[in-house]
Amino acid sequence: MLAVKLGLHDVVNYLTLRGCDLNQQDPQNRTLLMYYTLYTEDLTANQKDPMSSLKLLDFARRFVSRGADINHTSESSEFGQTLLIQAIRLRKL
Repeated sequence: MLAVKLGLHDVVNYLTLRGCDLNQQDPQNRTLLMYYTLYTEDLTANQKDPMSSLKLLDFARRFVSRGADINHTSESSEFGQTLLIQAIRLRKL
């Protein structure tokens, strides 16, 4: 989660290719997939070379294809699949 928050998206991608736990949770029970769908604006705003929201959603799709659980529910009852669908609709993918 730290790499996501620091904007190290290529590192996150590399780690997911190397078999890191895609369903690891933070203290609020949010997963990597949830961060990439919930916080795309936050993830792009604080970077020197901001990534587009579409590229972050592309990462989210990759994580799903690599085994990220889209049915996971966070502590505040957020569903990964619902967040992903909403994010895609908002960005008209």
